[in-house]
Amino acid sequence: MRFARSKSMSANLANGRPTTKGGAPAFIPVTLESSVIRLEPMRIGHAPVFWEAARGAHEEIFRWFPWSMRTADDFTRYVERVLAEEEKGLSVAFATVMRESGQVVGSTRFMNIDATNRHVEIGSTWIVPAWQRTAANTEAKYLMLGRHLSLGDACEWNSRPMR
Repeated sequence: MRFARSKSMSANLANGRPTTKGGAPAFIPVTLESSVIRLEPMRIGHAPVFWEAARGAHEEIFRWFPWSMRTADDFTRYVERVLAEEEKGLSVAFATVMRESGQVVGSTRFMNIDATNRHVEIGSTWIVPAWQRTAANTEAKYLMLGRHLSLGDACEWNSRPMR
């Protein structure tokens, strides 16, 4: 994942977050695509789509999540929480979409962003059971790692449960 980074970005900080000289956030989410998937920046409108995608399998999918994911309202709170982190510059989340069908099959994100030290963690990933152990997650990680590492930044791959 490549975050747009202005050449004018330096040690400019606003509320502890790096900014460009013009004051814009230094990290801006973009859509990433492969031949298999599209990673779309998460928006509040994804909440009901996530709920429908995970419905009936939420116990299996979210067993390791540190908060409840059992109702449509839980999914709305989840997206709101993630977007609040994004607003603070702490994470950038994506909806994972199958390109051929347009079906949303999960989500993943950059989290624990440390812009000062140019470090980010990839994690908080979930995929609906029908698409687990397919190219969906592999492609998502490939896109995210490739774009981020192209900046020469450090990245932590998190595969441990979120407890």
